Amino acid sequence: MLLGHPPPPQSVAKARALTRRTLTEWGMIPLLDAAELVVSELVTNAVRYGAAPVVLMLGVISPGALAGSVAAGGPGLPRLPPDEPDLDATGGRGLAIVRDLVTRWGVWPDSGGIGRTVWFTLTAENES
Repeated sequence: MLLGHPPPPQSVAKARALTRRTLTEWGMIPLLDAAELVVSELVTNAVRYGAAPVVLMLGVISPGALAGSVAAGGPGLPRLPPDEPDLDATGGRGLAIVRDLVTRWGVWPDSGGIGRTVWFTLTAENES
């Protein structure tokens, strides 16, 4: 899903809706809430800190396992969250939420340093 050039603010809501609809069609209901939150956080970061284009991809790895990624242009890489977040901070918890919900995740810098892809896997075991 390409979210626009530049991505509009409603891209986050559009990405959440697409995630919910797609996972429902795929029968991955147990992963819906976590996947929707992860996608929301990653697309929010891409819209806020990245540059066009912003691209969301979702795929089934196996029954009960989802792979996803959000790619965005722009320089730099996301700052990885600390193990212990600052509880007094007014922001900066998005990637910590992602880290805590998913099975695995990481960041791929795009060639030439002009973008990045944040990828994740999510399995039903994470939902218990």
